[in-house]
Amino acid sequence: MKSTADTAESAGQPASRAEGGPNGLKERWWRVFDVRIGTLPLPVYVVLIAVLAAMSAHGKLASDLPTGIALVAVGGFTCAELAKRIPWIRHVGATSIFTAFIPSMLVYYKIMPEPVTKAVTAFTKQSNFLYLFIAAIIVGSVLSMDRQTLVKGFVRIFVPVAAGSVAAAFLYLWWLSMILFDLSFVWHRYIRRTVTLDAMRDWSKDILRRRAMIGRYRLPVVGA
Repeated sequence: MKSTADTAESAGQPASRAEGGPNGLKERWWRVFDVRIGTLPLPVYVVLIAVLAAMSAHGKLASDLPTGIALVAVGGFTCAELAKRIPWIRHVGATSIFTAFIPSMLVYYKIMPEPVTKAVTAFTKQSNFLYLFIAAIIVGSVLSMDRQTLVKGFVRIFVPVAAGSVAAAFLYLWWLSMILFDLSFVWHRYIRRTVTLDAMRDWSKDILRRRAMIGRYRLPVVGA
């Protein structure tokens, strides 16, 4: 029976690439990097968990950008990987469901450590990370599409969208002009030239006329 080194040499490979050689250990190491939790290689994932756990245990878990991204990435990828391991529900969007509801459940039942909850809450409120995340998802989804499909789809929807925009603008301007016309008509017909205002003007003239007549017939006051 041939040894492992003989087999490697007979296949045209040096003996150092056998399982016990340094190249074999290097290949094993890179194979470990090929195992991923979400998009994180397994060694990076383990190191992040260890660092975050140590920071949380010592009460030094910050709410800055690197720490917040690491917390969100580790938590989201862990929930998504857990959903992928469940046979039936992984085909019905379990990754998104688990990622959204498991952290909420842990916070509601006070299972999540308090430093982690405070750090993630402060991170999402202060840095507006959700706006960046949503924009990245939309832009990434558009840019990841096939170029020809994207151009064909844009050409197909451009004409209806442009026509709808022009029609909507015309209808809005027409509605606005009708509102302005109604307001000006009501103002000139029922407010500016109203009968009430005319009657009030007549009353004021009558009052002034009576005051003038009273002033004419007022007796002079004789001084002491």
